[in-house]
Amino acid sequence: MNKFEGITVLQIENSDRIQGALSPKVEREIDTADIVIDGGKVVKNRVVQMDSPKGSAMLPVFKGLPLAPLDALKNISAIIETGHLMTSCSDKECEEIGDVIIDFARQYAASAHAYAYAYAQEEKK
Repeated sequence: MNKFEGITVLQIENSDRIQGALSPKVEREIDTADIVIDGGKVVKNRVVQMDSPKGSAMLPVFKGLPLAPLDALKNISAIIETGHLMTSCSDKECEEIGDVIIDFARQYAASAHAYAYAYAQEEKK
């Protein structure tokens, strides 16, 4: 497990499985990790902007992350920074995790952009 800027990232590897099942240690790590990546896909993501008002849960979200412009901008910035740190690592596995994180940031940014565009179009009416 790796921790960057308060975000804990776990990548599940083949060695984490015993006869196809996850080891108890890995299951405990999954419970505490903020982002879990298995097979190159994000399977858990609970990165939340802690200073968001409680009512923000009512806003549209992308995989649990708010699409409101300011929150999305802060989250995307943090995710990209985490991905950059991972891709700067000399370990090939870390680089791959970084690529997955940066791709996730790209998907999140595209969703936030689409939400902001739709909101702007609605405001024009």
